[in-house]
This record gives sequence, structure tokens and C-alpha cells, in this order.
Amino acid sequence: MSAGCSSGAGVAEPAPLAEGAPPPEVHRGELVVSRRAVERISVMAAGEVDGVLDGAAGPAHRSLHGVRSVGIAPSAKAKVAGTRARVAVEISVAWPTPLAPVCLQVRDRVSEQVRELAGLHVDGVDVTVLPVLGDELPESERLL
Repeated sequence: MSAGCSSGAGVAEPAPLAEGAPPPEVHRGELVVSRRAVERISVMAAGEVDGVLDGAAGPAHRSLHGVRSVGIAPSAKAKVAGTRARVAVEISVAWPTPLAPVCLQVRDRVSEQVRELAGLHVDGVDVTVLPVLGDELPESERLL
């Protein structure tokens, strides 16, 4: 009698995969998207919308009526629960830009970007427009 390795009797061999068949599911962990990441995505998305001020007062923010729009850069607060998010965004809008269309565009853009970049379902985006400060431009810089 010889002592040695057994031939593996009683150990089941995995069945070979059929050609082209996907491998069996393996739990590889999960991705957790932080609240802060959603807030950063939201701020960037809001800032991409025409009419939203970035906090700087430059030539692009001068109105035809001789007032320079000085706003506050967009900010956001987010709540994330699993694969769902809710976002509140604060923006300043260049005067005299109509607010309703800008708010709709911000809501759509934030929702789209959070969904695409973070993979989260967005339950809602609340948009608050902050007051815009204006200062009188010197006569030489007025467009009219």
C-alpha cells in the first residue's frame, strides 16, 4: 500500500463554460458615491448653464443697461442614500436673464450629470436663485 496523494475523488470539478457564455457572477464589492462628490458634480454642472454667474465680474457679465452683475459662485448640498440622490443648488443669474428657463436648464443639467458621472438616480434638484449685486459701470464702459 502506498501512501500518497489521492486522485481527487469526491471533489467536484467546475463544469467547463460553454464557448461565449459569460462567467458566473462574482460579487466584486460596491461603489459608494460620497455626498461631496455629488455636490462637486452639481456645482460644475450648474456653472455650465448660460446665464449662471461664477462669482467673477468681467466683460461677459456686463449688461446693456450699464450695470455689472456680480454674483456668488454656484454651491450645492446633496443627500445620498444608496443609489439615489437629492440635490439643492444655489446660483446667481446675470441680470436681466429670465430666471425660469435658467432654473430649468440648471435642474436638467445637474440631474443629467449626476446620473451620468456618479451613476445615481436623482430624485430631485431644488434650485435657489440668490440676489445679484450690481454696481454702476463707468460711462466709458457702458454699451448703450
